[in-house]
Amino acid sequence: MTAVVGLLRERRWRGRFLFDLHNIDVRPEQWEFLATLPGPIVAHSEFVAEEVRRRLPDIDVIVLALALPLDEEPYRLPGTGRTTVLQPSRMTRWKGSHLSLEASMTLLDEGADLHFVHAGTQHLIWPPGIPESLLEQAAVWQRKGRVHFIHYDPRQSWAAIRASDIVIHPTIDRGAHGEPFSLSVAQAVICGRRVIASDSGNLPLLLADYSAATIVPAGDVEALTGALREATRQPATVPTAGDRALARHLRDGFATAGRRHLDLYRTLAGAA
Repeated sequence: MTAVVGLLRERRWRGRFLFDLHNIDVRPEQWEFLATLPGPIVAHSEFVAEEVRRRLPDIDVIVLALALPLDEEPYRLPGTGRTTVLQPSRMTRWKGSHLSLEASMTLLDEGADLHFVHAGTQHLIWPPGIPESLLEQAAVWQRKGRVHFIHYDPRQSWAAIRASDIVIHPTIDRGAHGEPFSLSVAQAVICGRRVIASDSGNLPLLLADYSAATIVPAGDVEALTGALREATRQPATVPTAGDRALARHLRDGFATAGRRHLDLYRTLAGAA
């Protein structure tokens, strides 16, 4: 992006820039670059927007929802007849995959009647960074048919999340580089699933008004294990009126995101 902007400036381009910012890069040079852009910044959550406003108070920040396909395709999660715990995020240490594995296997060692399913195990952007010893332990439970590593596409994600009992999302970073939004947690709210998430980035804001959510300290495997243990003992969730209102709000945001982005582009193009 910096190279593109630099080339345009060399050619004395007089148009406006619109920077679509999903995640926070804490390196000072990145903020210095953003501060020079002659145009607004679009953020996908209030968490990211507030981080930008705090560092760049003179920049116009617009919050627009992410787009997500609402059309669905069938998908069957592995394992039936037991409580199903799903981590729907990409498999990486930053997403807390090592914590969810450890917590789930602790409960399995205790005799818990559950399946742990981790999605996002293909097409990884960076190495997972999960200790080999932990993966060796997981392989034992894989052979027993109780730990599963899977992958599905966005249209199958709705069926996968609906088929789970508990959705777990333990991103480990509590700073500015925390979870920027979490589409999968929003989907879990829409689907009325029980959610356990860390106090990372946008997750506490997203789940603040959701009755079936438990927030645990980021990076705290004991707190995560305890919350998961308690969640497995709870009955199926029954969404409240507030839960249903939040679900409608999130779903409407996904459904209208494309139109809202195009409306902004047209407005900016007309003002150029």
